[in-house]
Amino acid sequence: MAKRTEKSTWRKTRDAVLRKKRDERNACTERNLYYYFIREIKKTWKEYAIIAAGAFLGILLLVLWIMYSNWIFRSTYKDFLR
Repeated sequence: MAKRTEKSTWRKTRDAVLRKKRDERNACTERNLYYYFIREIKKTWKEYAIIAAGAFLGILLLVLWIMYSNWIFRSTYKDFLR
């Protein structure tokens, strides 16, 4: 079986530095989760606004369609239902 080759010194150093940066970033994110969410919302508020407006418009159209179809039904069959 072949022997595993070890990483070179510069790769070990690079991996250690990257691991340290990642750990610091994770620790900072865990400490400041509130600020992380605020920053993300500031970056993506337009997308959330579009989704919310579409949902509101869809619900409004559904309610108006139900009211219209109920009005049509009542005006057509009002004598039949008495």
